[in-house]
Amino acid sequence: LKAKQYGVAVKGGIEYAFHSARIFLDAKYDEHDVLWNENDREPSEDAKKSMEEAIPTTLQMNLSKAYQGFRRDAAFHRIKNEHPTMLRFFVFAYGKPSKLWVMHLGKVVKCISSVHGSQQGDVMGGVYFGFGILEFAEGLSKEVPDAHMVWIIDDLTVTGGIKEAAKAAAYIKEEGPKWGLFLSKKEGGRTAFAPEGTTGQHMDK
Repeated sequence: LKAKQYGVAVKGGIEYAFHSARIFLDAKYDEHDVLWNENDREPSEDAKKSMEEAIPTTLQMNLSKAYQGFRRDAAFHRIKNEHPTMLRFFVFAYGKPSKLWVMHLGKVVKCISSVHGSQQGDVMGGVYFGFGILEFAEGLSKEVPDAHMVWIIDDLTVTGGIKEAAKAAAYIKEEGPKWGLFLSKKEGGRTAFAPEGTTGQHMDK
């Protein structure tokens, strides 16, 4: 369930996502306390590094204009292979590029071909977005298997150690654009929560 969309066709999905992330974070705190107690007497440099990397962390990712940017071809192949009964309607809506008309002073000055994402107001937009990024989400889970990941449509929360959170952020930054996913450049586009007093040097990348 790590890479599934809790906000799509999952009863109680929001509650499940919240509580599962909280329980996982509590467990990471317990693991870190054990590691700390085992190395409380003059730990080696390797032990200090391991303790730092294992500091419990929750990373919240804000993707910029994700609905407008996901790959329609990825959604098409996923729907075709796994939910073919939905394919006809998807092709009807997105089989050809959409046209965006730019108006100025009552006249058409430009026509832009829209080939990515879902259309504004499409009630199926969230579902299509889920299909379009599912392969990316699965790849992220394989890249950071020890982290707990929760997707609520286009909002991602990663829970684990600082090392896992940093690795997830790096993967999204590098691989995300291939799927039309970009980290928001606005403040709060990437927010990490770790215990007070930690350096968080792994997140500086």
